[in-house]
Amino acid sequence: MNKFIATFVIIIFSISSFAEGLVNRQRRLSIHHLEMSPSGTKVLDKFEKLDDLFEIYRFDQITQKNPLQLYEIQETNTGLELRLNSELLASSSVYLSWVLAIAISALEKHFIEQKYQVKLPRFIEFSYWTHSVAMKHWQELSYPNEHDYANHPDARIAELALKLRASTTELSRFHKISQKSFLEKIKIKVDLTLEKDVHKDINKKHFDKSYIIQIC
Repeated sequence: MNKFIATFVIIIFSISSFAEGLVNRQRRLSIHHLEMSPSGTKVLDKFEKLDDLFEIYRFDQITQKNPLQLYEIQETNTGLELRLNSELLASSSVYLSWVLAIAISALEKHFIEQKYQVKLPRFIEFSYWTHSVAMKHWQELSYPNEHDYANHPDARIAELALKLRASTTELSRFHKISQKSFLEKIKIKVDLTLEKDVHKDINKKHFDKSYIIQIC
């Protein structure tokens, strides 16, 4: 009986260690692939050293408020946490570098809020900018759409990327046509109900335009 329990504990520990190893591997490799492009390197310049990013970069279940999103940024007692959707963990680390480029760019808004002690509204132009940065990185990698998670042969695995309209193959096609076509596609991707809320907030409050210029 004791032998059975010991074997069971070893199996559980091995599974846990494997999962932790996979997470760390995907985190480090996605950062590595982001370093492989000039635009990705520029994105990473926000951090003095890559270990600073590694400390706040997580894979986690996205809050039930909006589970269908690529990432979320959470303020914790120890600072900001950058959480990529744990359902993306099985995707290519090359694909994850594209998602990471969007997420790190989005951190800029939080850095400005902390620096100036303001709360900025959400606006669609910011999504245009974060996705444009990520697609520039993707372009500089020569549009490696063989790594597109939405093209996974298992339809169940590809479902999340398709629901999120996060297919790099589709976005690359519009990006190659023109910037205007690409931004129109992003406009469809973004939850446009937020745009109405933004206009309401801007009408109610006064925001220094310099804050918005810095992040757009």
